[in-house]
Amino acid sequence: MFNVDDFKARLLSARKEAYNTKTKKRGYSQEEAAELLIGEGGKRSTVAAWENPNRKNLPSVESLLKLADLYDVDVRYLLDEKREEPNVENKAIASVLNLSIENVVTLKNNPQYSSIVSKIIGKELFEQIVNKINNLALSSVLKDVILTSFTVTFSKKLSKMFDSYYFQELTISINQSGFLDFIKKNIPYDEKSFDADEFLEKNFLEEGRGYVYRSANNWNGMKTESKYDHLMNCVAEITFDYFLSTKTQELLKVNINNTFSQLIDEVVEERNQEIHERFKEKAEKYISE
Repeated sequence: MFNVDDFKARLLSARKEAYNTKTKKRGYSQEEAAELLIGEGGKRSTVAAWENPNRKNLPSVESLLKLADLYDVDVRYLLDEKREEPNVENKAIASVLNLSIENVVTLKNNPQYSSIVSKIIGKELFEQIVNKINNLALSSVLKDVILTSFTVTFSKKLSKMFDSYYFQELTISINQSGFLDFIKKNIPYDEKSFDADEFLEKNFLEEGRGYVYRSANNWNGMKTESKYDHLMNCVAEITFDYFLSTKTQELLKVNINNTFSQLIDEVVEERNQEIHERFKEKAEKYISE
């Protein structure tokens, strides 16, 4: 099971241990990391929230890949340092071709096929395939956060809510703030009937409740409406990135298959050309004799 606190600790460690290409020294400050990851105007607070165990904020899949690249670490280390997985390229080939990892390794080690496999994995397009497969795999990490934060019933309700929000908005207009507003419209605040503690107990699991308490400024001292705002904000923070990633998964799968088909077409064409040239050489040699 994905552990948020362990992930944040590894993220912090990776930033401090990384070789800073700008200062030529070890470690990036949160300000430097934010600027390099997000661009000019990137806020230190964004990186700080990703590393803070008392905040539920997690980097998006895209940001996580950028973090791994900036800190020069395997993204799998950030997710789980004990995890041991096959070579990413071998895993990607196996996934797309529906082969076992062992069969892929055999293909690469066989002289008859190794040149073809090498051409495939050496292509820039194949790097895109690997990145897209990583995106699909990493979305499962965000799902773990959902499953450990909310009850099944509330998770399903939020998923349907996001579907409604997603299909009524323009893609470019979809963001966490907009989803938060949509949540509040569907779970409106009622001064007379809303009980924040009852809502929390009914819909949140232990880890989710812990995040609500840790990220609040004196939960017991907050007014009911402030508790409502905080609860809705927590819901949006925890769910948005995962729900958004699910909308791109099917498109990514189709894109992966199409990209790989293009690679295969190129390899087949090159192979046909090689065979044609070989027969031509043999024919010319036969005629000359």
